[in-house]
Amino acid sequence: MTEQIFIISDASKLLEVEPHVLRNWECELKLPIKRNELGHRFYTQKDISTLQMIKKLKEHGFSLKHIKLLLPAIDKLEKLSSKDLCRLREKLCLNFAEPENIKESTKILYTPETTVTSVEKTVSNDKNAKKEELKAMLNDVFREIISENLKQLFMENYNLMKKDLLETIKTKI
Repeated sequence: MTEQIFIISDASKLLEVEPHVLRNWECELKLPIKRNELGHRFYTQKDISTLQMIKKLKEHGFSLKHIKLLLPAIDKLEKLSSKDLCRLREKLCLNFAEPENIKESTKILYTPETTVTSVEKTVSNDKNAKKEELKAMLNDVFREIISENLKQLFMENYNLMKKDLLETIKTKI
């Protein structure tokens, strides 16, 4: 049995986005979309699932920069509710905001005293630190969501058991 593949026009119809949007997401997010021997893109079912989640995140107000950070865990995000996605977006915006003035931030990095190697080390350390921050933040968000879901399930089960117990008592009296 062969895996179903989609050309860009079919994928765009399936996802209800224009083909140029798919090309943009591929480029901006560095998605590993395969190409055939003629250089035409083709999408697997896994690619379609990833793109559906990207579309959902965009509809919830996520920027492509934030989505790029979330790509390694994108399959885990499918289970999140709209409320949880909004919370995640807010945390990302708070923790991973871009500098408002890029020129100012480059002035800080490129003072006459700094060398290229020290700047490279700073950028490298910043990337690793950001990765670790993102990982910790995602763990916190998932832990918080799971905790809330468990509390909700507990209360639902508690109320069902209470209702059953009351009905049992009524029938015996």
